[in-house]
Amino acid sequence: MHGEAVAMGMVQISKVAEEKGLMPEGITQSITEMCQKFGLPVDYENWDVDKLYQALTHDKKARGNTLKLVLVPELGSATIHPVSLEEMKDYLVK
Repeated sequence: MHGEAVAMGMVQISKVAEEKGLMPEGITQSITEMCQKFGLPVDYENWDVDKLYQALTHDKKARGNTLKLVLVPELGSATIHPVSLEEMKDYLVK
């Protein structure tokens, strides 16, 4: 189940990061296709944004009011991008 959650998170985060200009156009589609190739889910039922946000405040990547996101500037490489917990709400809305 952890792998499935990671796949859905990668797609959701890349979608929003792409819209914000933090990742190149079209990379979400590439990530989606890669996940589907391995039978991983890429979509989810609507979740409770408030409960998910509260869980994120306890994530191992959260420090103070910042969460470290892993972004993919191109397939095969990754960067760490700090995001305020407040801004993280943008990433939780479908």
